[in-house]
Amino acid sequence: MRTKEHLINFLLETEIPDDLESKEESKIVSKIFKYCLDITPDNLYRYRTCNERNFQTLLEDKFLLTKPTLFNDPYDSLLYINRDKIISDLTKNQEDDIVEKLQNDAQFKEEQTQLLGKDFVEKYANLEPFKSSTEKEIFKTAAEKIYTKFVDQLIDESLKSMRQSSLVACLSEDFESILMWSHYADNHRGFVLNYDFKSRYSIKTKIPGVIATEFADKKLFPVRYSDERFDATYYVEFHFIDNYFRSMGLKLNKPFFDKLFYYKILLFKSTNWAYEKEWRIISQTNLNYNDEKPNVNFITDIKPKEILLGSKISNEDRYKLLKISEQKEIPIYQMNLEPFEKEYKLTKTSI
Repeated sequence: MRTKEHLINFLLETEIPDDLESKEESKIVSKIFKYCLDITPDNLYRYRTCNERNFQTLLEDKFLLTKPTLFNDPYDSLLYINRDKIISDLTKNQEDDIVEKLQNDAQFKEEQTQLLGKDFVEKYANLEPFKSSTEKEIFKTAAEKIYTKFVDQLIDESLKSMRQSSLVACLSEDFESILMWSHYADNHRGFVLNYDFKSRYSIKTKIPGVIATEFADKKLFPVRYSDERFDATYYVEFHFIDNYFRSMGLKLNKPFFDKLFYYKILLFKSTNWAYEKEWRIISQTNLNYNDEKPNVNFITDIKPKEILLGSKISNEDRYKLLKISEQKEIPIYQMNLEPFEKEYKLTKTSI
């Protein structure tokens, strides 16, 4: 039987490089699509606070996605980057005189040409070799200091860009969590919307016989709860080399290693949050955190199956949501903590 863990493991084991043939990429994407369809729950719940924006979004059949920079948990999807490894990788070849090696070792030069491109290698090979071991040692010491400072800046820039790379919406399998009602629905004064995203894998269009899907440019994945952060070291190393080439007006021959990377980085949270049973809709945007693009976007033409009112909701907000429920013909329920039950248990009652 397919499970959430199986899907996450498959994603982590799978890569789609930039240069993968489109036919092979389609096979992988189709497999992921089918996997997600099979395990997506029939009911996924979104906790909301009572405010005019959320009421209007509900009235207009819209569903909000935001950038991870707006998440309430500053450590959500916090990535691990092995700083020492990057600095070591950048400086380890300085024991050798790379210029001299390029000039005298034909096999080494060919390997570097295949990896880095002829223009770059030729430019590097035409430099002057070190004149002495003392000159090499001075260069190595200076380079390590420069690389360390540069790597720290690059890590900071990379973390910012990665958190801007997608728009995300968070959902849960559980509508009865007292903690989530407290955290995400204004201490039970808000409401919860129940969505059927399983049906959005296949959507009828206005064109007869044409079927669309919500998840062509978006993906719906479960979150993995772990005590270890996702390792994004290779991403930073790749972009170090790519940025270096760009600064020289050259193009790196090596393709970006994984188009699934920007989904994977948003699927890890600390085990402290495991009670949330979270799923995420992820839509990729771009990596420029200084751009002018909005921090939000919407899925349109989507209506929830149910509206659940918090046990402490105000009479004013209750009335507004009752009117929306009537206008949109959405079943509505009242959540309450059972007064005569020994255990802490929220129940819903039809209104």
